[in-house]
Amino acid sequence: MENLNENGVTTEDLNVADITSAFDGVNDDKVVARPIPRSGREMLKHRKSSTTTSVNDAVEAVYLALLDDDNFHKSIDAVYNTQADEGSLLADDFAACIIIRDYAEHNGHTMVAAQNLATLRHCLGVVLRRFGMSRKERREA
Repeated sequence: MENLNENGVTTEDLNVADITSAFDGVNDDKVVARPIPRSGREMLKHRKSSTTTSVNDAVEAVYLALLDDDNFHKSIDAVYNTQADEGSLLADDFAACIIIRDYAEHNGHTMVAAQNLATLRHCLGVVLRRFGMSRKERREA
């Protein structure tokens, strides 16, 4: 059985010259490509992906700043309810989020300071997983 293309030509009959002839008439010298900008500022105007900071990124910055705070560390350290500073992991999560929000309010992290505790708790979970430090990951390690 022969493989015919839309012009009735078998694939065995085609050669490189036939394939390249399909591009005849295209003059590569005449094609004007968009020039690459010569400065970083100009290049940023063409960026396709978002350059904005997400709430998760903003919480990460606060999280990293708070790692040396003993109260914050106590609220994120436990991996079982029996170890929790406030008696449960959920309560410790909210205690950590209160510390995060207070720090954000006093240190100019307006995006984080504007979030409610439930949102901050979710973001804290995302941040902890980014580093492989969620309660579950540390418990199973």
